[in-house]
Amino acid sequence: MIVIKTNTIRETVGMTVDMTMKVLLVAAIFFGAIFFSEDVKAHDAVHVDVDKINKQIEESDDPGPLYLLRAKLCRKHGRPDLGLLDLQQARGMGVDPDAEALERALCLRDRMKSTEALSIMDKLVDRRSKNLMEVLSERSNLRDAVGQIEGAINDLVRVHVVSPDLEKTLRLGDLYERRGADVLAVSVYRQAMESGMES
Repeated sequence: MIVIKTNTIRETVGMTVDMTMKVLLVAAIFFGAIFFSEDVKAHDAVHVDVDKINKQIEESDDPGPLYLLRAKLCRKHGRPDLGLLDLQQARGMGVDPDAEALERALCLRDRMKSTEALSIMDKLVDRRSKNLMEVLSERSNLRDAVGQIEGAINDLVRVHVVSPDLEKTLRLGDLYERRGADVLAVSVYRQAMESGMES
């Protein structure tokens, strides 16, 4: 139940930031449980998947997309270094260059090379790559991680306008709060509540 306080400075927005933090905490636990469950399943299956892809690569006349897929699996399994090796193989083999570049940026990010990763993402955004929304979302996450809150907000706003959902809304509200823009944060949360937004 949402408690509306009419005797505070935030009465014009109808909900306190303290309450939004509680909402965020509950949502974070909920989403964290889902993501943890999915990660465990992916971890159990990754070796089998890689073995299958290895065999397909040996037999394929067009292994580029398979190298890209194996790179993603390696990164998600905690081996972005191996992912980068696969991406080198994938280049020039008919793989979508934007998809390859984004995956390379994510591998570099996971190797703690944030500056290089951001440079690749910046170029993808500048040329309005086919996967622009995905790039903006990932760049927002990375900018947040390196302390570029304003840039993280700008990227996420662009994504949120095109495809709003509960997860993005909660993240955007959290970023606004951390920037000290409480009114904007509450406004985002209220819009989500009024629209009945689902994840």
